[in-house]
Amino acid sequence: MKKTIFLIFLATVLCSTLVASDIPFFKSLFMGDEEYVRQEILKCKDVESVEIQLGFHDYDTRNYNIYVYLTKNRYIHFSDVQLGHFINNDSAQGVSICICQINDLCPVEHCYDVGLYDLDSILYHIELKRLETKLLKRIASQLKVENILDIINNIDEVYSFISDLPELPFGESFFTKFKTFDYKYNEILKNQIPEELKDDIPFSIIEKHTYKLGTYESGYKFYKMSVDRAVKENSYGNLKYNHENHE
Repeated sequence: MKKTIFLIFLATVLCSTLVASDIPFFKSLFMGDEEYVRQEILKCKDVESVEIQLGFHDYDTRNYNIYVYLTKNRYIHFSDVQLGHFINNDSAQGVSICICQINDLCPVEHCYDVGLYDLDSILYHIELKRLETKLLKRIASQLKVENILDIINNIDEVYSFISDLPELPFGESFFTKFKTFDYKYNEILKNQIPEELKDDIPFSIIEKHTYKLGTYESGYKFYKMSVDRAVKENSYGNLKYNHENHE
């Protein structure tokens, strides 16, 4: 009886692993997740080499940086990659894979959001962060960028799209900004942003949320900046100036 229960438990674990991960279980078992991901990326068009480094990690989570070098001095750096979901941009665990650098540019996103500060005031929240691949799919629907492998195989088209993004306004940084103001639920977000926080760039994505006090909106804008600027102004780490000279 105990043996039967153990076999049922083992089968359940194996099935859960196969369903939850993008990595085939048996390949991962014999090859290891890192080597499997490396080999899959090396199959992409024009890829010369791949580096995989462990980044943020704790007891439950292991996020990796993936550095991909391609022919003609092309380069792309992904962060926040959980290897078990490296193909899936929207994993069941809410993983948000980001593009830190593509050739000589850093794509970034501005998130505009609101929240309850206390019972009498609303907190307006602005966050600048690396471009999430799940949002790239939404703002570049004309491109084939369903996952990391697509982005690598279409790096020239992705780079061209990012090159056309507006330059990040000077004075912006990766520190989150907060401002309290009188937010009116069920009204348009762009009409409620304080004047000093507005610019001429329209929202690329507007998302509506239902809250106990009504419906509110959050918005995303997208920008580019040079590697040099990202390092000097924002202490942007793990960027490569000399990626074209790698061995």
